[in-house]
Amino acid sequence: MHPKWRVAIHRWRGVKIGNGVFIGADVFIDNTYPDSVTIEDYVSIAYGVFIVGHFIVPLHLRKVLGADRPIKRGVILKKGSYIGPRCIITDGVTVGECAIVGAGSIVTKHLPDYTISAGIPAKVIRTFPKEDILYFDSK
Repeated sequence: MHPKWRVAIHRWRGVKIGNGVFIGADVFIDNTYPDSVTIEDYVSIAYGVFIVGHFIVPLHLRKVLGADRPIKRGVILKKGSYIGPRCIITDGVTVGECAIVGAGSIVTKHLPDYTISAGIPAKVIRTFPKEDILYFDSK
């Protein structure tokens, strides 16, 4: 499927998607609450990424987990961020502007702007200056 079709289909489903976004093949974006996911301009999401913007508590574990209904904290992928292949982005996470997430990482906490993160769970391994970014023409 053409990448522009993937973006169009996810927009139609309710995912909030900016301009110049690339969504690779086999990307899963929350099927229950697609509107809980925001993807800003110029974000690139590589093959096989899994994004979940909510958490449904199983009935039998509600007391243990301390919640009695779905928790919908959402996911925000800020402008220019890059999500590497086969990453998992969990609910309640913001990936910062131009942040890079290494392949196979599991993101469970916010990632700052202008950082490179990797691992399970993802941790910042490097920062870089904003001046190193080649910005896109926003027209």
